Amino acid sequence: MRKQLVIVIILVSSIAFSQGNGDQIALQKALSAPTDSAKIDQINVFIKNNPASQMLPNAYAMKFQIYSNLKNDSGAYFSVKKYLSLLDHSQRVPAMNAVAFEFAQRKMFIDSAAALIDSAIAMYPKEEPVLLNTKALILFRQGKNSEALTVQQHTVSLLPANSTTDSRYVSFFVQLGFIQFEGGDALNGMQKIVLGNIVLPKQSLANVMIDSMLITKSVPAASVTRVRDSLYRTAVSLYLQHSSDSVMAKSVLGVALARMKMFPETAVAFSLESYMATRERTVEERSGSAAALGLTYYNFGRYADAEQYLAEAASFAPPNETELFISLGDVKEKLGKKKDAFDVYLAGAMGSRASSVYDRLISLKNELYPTISLDSLIVAYQAAALKFSPEEFHRTPSGLKKNESERVVLAELFTGSECRPCQAADIAFDYLIERYRTSSLAILEYHLHIPAPDPFVNMDSENRGNYYGVNSTPTAVFGGTTINSSGGNRTAARNKFLLYSDIIERQLKKTTTVSIAVKASMNNNVIAVTANAATAAVGSKFRLRIVLVEDEVFYKGANGIERHKFVVRKMLKSVDGFSFAKNGKVTVNQKVDLKVIQQELEKYYTGANSQFAKMGAMIKEQKTKIDPARLAIVAFVQDDATKEVLQAVTEKVIAKVNSK
Repeated sequence: MRKQLVIVIILVSSIAFSQGNGDQIALQKALSAPTDSAKIDQINVFIKNNPASQMLPNAYAMKFQIYSNLKNDSGAYFSVKKYLSLLDHSQRVPAMNAVAFEFAQRKMFIDSAAALIDSAIAMYPKEEPVLLNTKALILFRQGKNSEALTVQQHTVSLLPANSTTDSRYVSFFVQLGFIQFEGGDALNGMQKIVLGNIVLPKQSLANVMIDSMLITKSVPAASVTRVRDSLYRTAVSLYLQHSSDSVMAKSVLGVALARMKMFPETAVAFSLESYMATRERTVEERSGSAAALGLTYYNFGRYADAEQYLAEAASFAPPNETELFISLGDVKEKLGKKKDAFDVYLAGAMGSRASSVYDRLISLKNELYPTISLDSLIVAYQAAALKFSPEEFHRTPSGLKKNESERVVLAELFTGSECRPCQAADIAFDYLIERYRTSSLAILEYHLHIPAPDPFVNMDSENRGNYYGVNSTPTAVFGGTTINSSGGNRTAARNKFLLYSDIIERQLKKTTTVSIAVKASMNNNVIAVTANAATAAVGSKFRLRIVLVEDEVFYKGANGIERHKFVVRKMLKSVDGFSFAKNGKVTVNQKVDLKVIQQELEKYYTGANSQFAKMGAMIKEQKTKIDPARLAIVAFVQDDATKEVLQAVTEKVIAKVNSK
């Protein structure tokens, strides 16, 4: 419920926009009117012409936003009341909270906001910090400081332990700080506000405002800087004290202090310490610490230093890291490297056309390439980004002890043909297949019905997703233990590949005491699989899992990916696999009929399609037929106690030729 409550009204009202229908198109057309007043007129026409539309809540929510922008309080109030009256019960509490908070933030209709939040609290079955936080803010706006303080203190007592420095909850403490500040406990209140500046520097209160507030509480002007600096030092100490990872915490502190131009030597030292300490960590952590060091230098005007580290971070960062690309581009411009700056902004525009990046692109484009359209330059850059060929990986020989062997890493991807954010992960896995031989890497790709029905889904892929708790695509799992769930479009594929490769090559450094041998042959559509696995130290939860995959299948869904690799078709016996004997060995002799597997897929397809039909959706194409020439077996040993995959192997299914 908490995720639903922390929303603004515009998001509550836009839920129905995911339903493509005529009403949606009509309302979107109304919202495309050139002025706010024209939008209101067109929305009113929509309401009149569509009195039974499911989009009416959206229409009134949009009217509220527009009237608020026009400072038409009566119009805004009427619209939001109508909006709330049209919502079903499941949406009402979060919407009432969002409206009440909006009113309190804007210091409008405070009495109505109080009535709304009281109703929402009464409707909700238990104490909810988000609702109480809004209640405290409204009391504060009403000048009831003592009551506001009591409510907000109770609110923060309901939060998880050690949430004082957690970015998800710090706004609760900042609000408590403002209430304390006005209620006579000025320094304790300001301490929470300053800590909020550290945790959420992009939403920080400017130091000039902090100084002014301190002066109003009788801090002598000559002492303000000393008092403020002391508050920041305490905040830094608290942040480090509550952090579970002091290395990454120092990156956060370095950037936060630099943004506020505080303690330059300390800020740089923190960021530099973090950067050096992440040399042996994941590529995400290394990239993050490089970005932090670069941003620290950037905010202190040390542009030559900033360029080196921002460029390092950008080489791994996805395009949606807007601040990183804007900062690096700005550094390039300040150093007189305008063409390089243009390329950086182009890279930053690949994930989304954020106005902050787009405006800089247009300005530089007009100066550097006045006769070429920006769209054509973006298209050319996108095409170039996809022309990437990874180098083949060569494993460095390692000294193996007795009973040890080199590990083969298992990379599992949960994806969907209808999942547009899966593009980068899908293509990155194709790059992995190019880079690594099967002696280093085994690949499995499971399809899920996210966000829409997918023709390659089967019961085994769903159950395997449940095993890892996968609830979104793409989700990549490496060695059973390292999980990455971020998505991206095609232009982010190279960055994904670099991230995945770093994870894989770190896991390849591990040895294993597990050995697996597999043979698979097919005769008259019957696949015979023989597998032997052994380990020197078997755990009670060790399992051998054997998966039948089709190494390439052709289908073009909404995400535009046409070739799907190592698609999981069947897990032999079940997703639970085979258990080891007490002697640390397991032998499997299994025969499976390809026709039977296809019948199982067809049965699943029929059942799934029937269910989706009830929701107005269907699987676009039946893809239950399997190409016998494209079959392979992937076998792996996994410790279900930790989910670590200890060894894997890939073998082609060999079709026997019957002699006459």
